[in-house]
Amino acid sequence: MKKYSWIVALLLALSLSFFACEYLEDDGEAEEGEGEIIAEMYVSDAELVVASPQAMLVWTLSQDDLDNFGKAKYAVIISQGSKNKDGFPGANVILQVKTSWDENGIMKDGWEAFAHDDSEEVFIVLELGKLKNYDNLVKADPKNNGAKFFIQSWPVTDWGIRSLLLVGPGLEKPANSTDLKSGFGYMTKNFELYYPEEEE
Repeated sequence: MKKYSWIVALLLALSLSFFACEYLEDDGEAEEGEGEIIAEMYVSDAELVVASPQAMLVWTLSQDDLDNFGKAKYAVIISQGSKNKDGFPGANVILQVKTSWDENGIMKDGWEAFAHDDSEEVFIVLELGKLKNYDNLVKADPKNNGAKFFIQSWPVTDWGIRSLLLVGPGLEKPANSTDLKSGFGYMTKNFELYYPEEEE
């Protein structure tokens, strides 16, 4: 039996890998309760602006980005390996159009409790329509208006942010999620999202 133990270990590792990436399913068809991933914006594409003790991740938005924001209903921050395993500190999401911008305090009162460990992905789901300046953002002309999306925190580099997903309607809130006190959305560890199949 021992000579087959490596096969068992390999199958187990592949199974764990599959379930860890459940939110990246590509089954070509949305099921009830799933949300379609419209776009993924990576941290590597954002500018890190540090103004101690705060820090900001700043995405400068192209016309394609703005079109994707217009199609989306939710912005989902994916975090893994944050430095504080008990929750997340105060934070703002800022939507800027030219010189017009508003802070949206997504983590009210400076703290949101949400226990997690290094191996767990945390999804912070924000309803875009509730964010100040969203309507102006999706109408912006990137050539003239300098449209930007900010995540600001103390410091944001401790969050373990991997990317920002833009997700369409149809997403159901998991039963074990935690509502944000700010009213902008919720946090969860379970998600059912899918990438639609690309047309050839």
